[in-house]
Amino acid sequence: MLRKFVVPAAVAGAALAALAVQPAFSQDSQDPARYSIDAPPGEAYFYQLNAYAGGSMRVSGPVGEISGRVTYNSMRVVQGIWQVCEGYEFRGRCIYTSLGGANVGQLGLNRIGSARPVRYVGGPGRGDGYGRGDGRGRGDGRGRGGDDGPCVPSQNTSLRGYISEFFPRPTENGCRITAPTTRDNQADLNRATREGDRFCRTRGYAMARNVDVETIGRRYYLADVLCQRN
Repeated sequence: MLRKFVVPAAVAGAALAALAVQPAFSQDSQDPARYSIDAPPGEAYFYQLNAYAGGSMRVSGPVGEISGRVTYNSMRVVQGIWQVCEGYEFRGRCIYTSLGGANVGQLGLNRIGSARPVRYVGGPGRGDGYGRGDGRGRGDGRGRGGDDGPCVPSQNTSLRGYISEFFPRPTENGCRITAPTTRDNQADLNRATREGDRFCRTRGYAMARNVDVETIGRRYYLADVLCQRN
């Protein structure tokens, strides 16, 4: 365990109100070749107003027409990776996004027309800049980059609290997040802590209050990451 802390009992209502109008989301690799529509069910919510307000709709599978008579202007992904498109039936401009939420403009779209869960399958090329490479090389320099080993698949399950969220097996693009290592191939705990902070920030939190490292085979992966808003 790299950090220990006591979670505060409550957060001021004003702070929560300010947070609600600043949606954050994890936007993943935007190369369609890295995704398959053969995916398990996910969970996403679409809201009529910005900042997750107004009437909402829960979706777990493909929906070919979302904004018809009712227009949805923000969304939140709870489980899985989602393809979100401006047009109906997954046409027009599309983006891929995982855990977190955003208004339509933050997604880079003019509207939400259709959405469906997808599965990350990887592919040749550079990393996506959010901490993972493609399993066959380094990232593109904006994130940590992947290692030369195989992907360890996992569901990015979590337990969400009032101001924090606990991730037993932090995952990006369907793969466990590798922990940095030292030159003698031991887990670098200081850099692992910073990697935990980076992971939490991509999900809209301020920092990681707890970060552990799990050994699988001869490789190290982040584990038991507790993200907190402030």
